Amino acid sequence: MARENEVVTRNRQAADAGDPTAQFNLGNMYRLGYQVERDVSLAVKWLLLAARQNHAEAASVLRRMAAEGIPIEAPVEAPPPPLGLARPEPDPDPLILPTPPTDPAVLRPEAEAGDPAAQVALGNLLRPTDPRQALRWYAAAAELNDARGQYALGVMHDLGEGVARDDRKAFGWYRKAAAQGLTEAQFNLGNMIRS
Repeated sequence: MARENEVVTRNRQAADAGDPTAQFNLGNMYRLGYQVERDVSLAVKWLLLAARQNHAEAASVLRRMAAEGIPIEAPVEAPPPPLGLARPEPDPDPLILPTPPTDPAVLRPEAEAGDPAAQVALGNLLRPTDPRQALRWYAAAAELNDARGQYALGVMHDLGEGVARDDRKAFGWYRKAAAQGLTEAQFNLGNMIRS
């Protein structure tokens, strides 16, 4: 087994100790496959732990994951309390995760009316079966200056899905989304600059 990267080890130790920022970092690493093998279930576990400690960015990432159709499972059990302390009463799940429509016919009228969130959601639904149509909807949202649409368009160019792979276009779309504060775009942009 390969030795774990020092950054991953440091975040894992702090996350195990209950640090919400480290839990968020570790969740994002698993979500994106950065320095660890991509594992969505571990990503959800660590992000939920961070969100339960009021880590706003973890809650935001979980909402986006749910909107993209990634199942957010039941809350993860908290570790047992230290000896002598009673386990706190469980709080209700702090995340109110919307259930996005899963029927393109429901999203299409809103997307055609120019709703960028519906355009990105429709693109997400179409991406596995029709990446060219997904690309069309992502581009529509991106042209409306929607950061999620810009990011999705960058991913499509980065991976060559529905379009020829083009690092220059991917970089440009990531940069636009990153300038609006979208952390995933900032992360991908940083990786492109670093490599």
